Amino acid sequence: MSSPPGPLSGEKLYWRLREPEFKGALLEAQNLRMNLTGHIDLKVMTIDRALDLGLRNFEHIHTLAYSVMTAAGFDSLMARKCRPRSASGRRLSRRPRCT
Repeated sequence: MSSPPGPLSGEKLYWRLREPEFKGALLEAQNLRMNLTGHIDLKVMTIDRALDLGLRNFEHIHTLAYSVMTAAGFDSLMARKCRPRSASGRRLSRRPRCT
């Protein structure tokens, strides 16, 4: 895909877009020969679905890792992330804020 003439040759689609808006923006960008990158939130759209729609560039590698995890694996990872441990593996007494 070659870049279009002019100052705007690429754009990002953000994770809050639902499929109809995402698809419309993606198709329009393809018609304009723009390079598109997507932020994918697995609760909104999967990487597989974004690929099916034609997106080929993804922002942030952790999106790919999360897409191959099971829901239980993801929940386990998030639970561990919120429980800090010392270098020896011992759980620290203070718990950080988890967002």
